[in-house]
Amino acid sequence: MTDNARLPGILLLALALAKVSGLMFFGPMQQPDSISYLAYAHTILSDTGWLSNAGMNDYAVPQTVFRTFGYPALIAAAGLITGKSGAALYLVVAFQIIVSLFATAMVYRLGQTLLRNSTLALLAAAAHALSVTFTYDQHILTDSLFNALCVIGFSVPLIGFVQKRPPGPWLLLGLGLMLGYACLVRGIGIYVLVFFTPAYVAWFVVSHENSVASLRRAILLVLPLVVIIGGVMGWNTWRTGYTFYTTGSQYVLIQPLVKIEARGTKVFTGDTPLDKLAQKYLKTYEYKEAVQITEGLFTEYGINAYQSAKMHSQKYFSVLASQPGAVLYHGVRSYEEGLVHQFFNVLDNAKVYLKFATEERPWPGMKKLWQRVKAETNPLDIALILGLGILRLVAWSSFLVLLLGVPALVIRALRAGTFGSSHILAIFYCWGLYFAYSFGLAMIHMVDRFLPAVLAAGLMGALFVWQRIFSGLRNKTI
Repeated sequence: MTDNARLPGILLLALALAKVSGLMFFGPMQQPDSISYLAYAHTILSDTGWLSNAGMNDYAVPQTVFRTFGYPALIAAAGLITGKSGAALYLVVAFQIIVSLFATAMVYRLGQTLLRNSTLALLAAAAHALSVTFTYDQHILTDSLFNALCVIGFSVPLIGFVQKRPPGPWLLLGLGLMLGYACLVRGIGIYVLVFFTPAYVAWFVVSHENSVASLRRAILLVLPLVVIIGGVMGWNTWRTGYTFYTTGSQYVLIQPLVKIEARGTKVFTGDTPLDKLAQKYLKTYEYKEAVQITEGLFTEYGINAYQSAKMHSQKYFSVLASQPGAVLYHGVRSYEEGLVHQFFNVLDNAKVYLKFATEERPWPGMKKLWQRVKAETNPLDIALILGLGILRLVAWSSFLVLLLGVPALVIRALRAGTFGSSHILAIFYCWGLYFAYSFGLAMIHMVDRFLPAVLAAGLMGALFVWQRIFSGLRNKTI
């Protein structure tokens, strides 16, 4: 085996050692949402009442209908395995690291397939692994596991589509089970499946199998999803009397509306309980007031979680239909710089990790760094300023190259009659997946830890365009 062939394995091993070292040194990290997952896991281990009683009459937002049980069940299983040793959360994070490493390996394989360049494939894998992925692999949150499963979920069919390799029955069954579990980890998974569907359809189409064989294979993929999603909905129907997957729109869909109203666009002008509570509680337009509105539906109007979730959804989509400009503008405003920094900006991503690991900011913002340099020249501060400046330029230019470059390549391919190329189609899909997911969430509620689910798709698009740009410059065709 050549040194070049060994390099990906060596780098993956180094990444694994770095992640395990972080876990050993800093331990499993937590954020406010971690508390609810731990509480749910405790409920699973200590009580069986939740299986038949969701607490719809007792709480405004019962945890066993607001959150899916996939991640708490993992924590509970780790608790059973480790017993009273106190190592349960270490086992959970270790599992997350293993799945995340596999996802990184899939990014490398996807890069080899789409970019046809091992160096660029390594760059894509490194950028994915050293984004905020590294930070949240170590957190007791759903994001690491969900994001990694999503990466695997869209990488496999894309690779199969480009290579025109028919999917095997066991692989499809495994993917169906994996995607079904992803839906149990985070309820948003059932919506993300819609974004993945084109990749799987394309994979089946290029396999050139007869319709009966294709149908059989499709059943292997879809059946686990139907059983898992349908099973949860049936279980919720039995224990609540209402058919639904989760009440996850509670707390979530009210947040963008509160921010939109804070900017001066009146959205809570109606006579519904939701409008009346918003008129009553909104003063500073902070998150705690959104919580008061949601909980007020239960405490002041007797509206249960299912009805509350429906009310939140109806309000959000009515505002989207009546004032789309305000919602789209909210999406643009919510597309924060931290999302762009995940394009190859390892310094700002390292800052996120160190901030959570040490509970201190490792260095101040750029403005304060400049002030420190002016007051007292420090080589380290100068190096930080240069490093951050260069990497932010790389990040922003790569993001803009993705945003504008892929559509430009598609238009060029359409004019040249080459749009049917599997590589162009795959890159266009990556572009659509990245922005459909990231901007779709930005119009609702987006934070940096959600992005790695589709970051690899964005990285592929950006590197593909950069590759074409440099190739054109070398050949003097640009």
